[in-house]
Amino acid sequence: MRVFLHKILKKLKIITMKKLQTLSILLFLFSISIHAQGDKHEKIRALKTAFITQELNLTSADAEKFWPVYNSFEQRKHDLKVKERDEIKNKMDNDVLTLSNEDAQILLEKMEYFRNEETKLEIELIKKLKEQLQPIQIIKLKKAEFDFRMQMLKKYRGGKK
Repeated sequence: MRVFLHKILKKLKIITMKKLQTLSILLFLFSISIHAQGDKHEKIRALKTAFITQELNLTSADAEKFWPVYNSFEQRKHDLKVKERDEIKNKMDNDVLTLSNEDAQILLEKMEYFRNEETKLEIELIKKLKEQLQPIQIIKLKKAEFDFRMQMLKKYRGGKK
């Protein structure tokens, strides 16, 4: 596994022994977690964590501060999405043909509410991260999140062909 990591880091031209050791330790810990739980969501979360840690070039001290804040945000965002799915998407999938105008208006208001709540969460995260990270690291985080999503989509689509 270490050789594989070395090749990846060499291609990215960011090899230092400290970075390699930190990333190796993180991936080792996450691989243990993956085997213990066997859950695909946990596996994706572990891959995302390793990817973001590498992209942000977090030191151990930075990571100790960053991950609790970020994980809390991710959990709150997930909870919001679940609530949105329960209150809106299921209603739209099942009852869209029988909705009255009043019910449709209520759904539109709920959609607006959930978008606003998600935006509030994003703003709150950025404010908290500004206390811990440099602005460029926050921008790199947003790019890393996007890049990770694109990688997962490519992998998913590639498996379908």
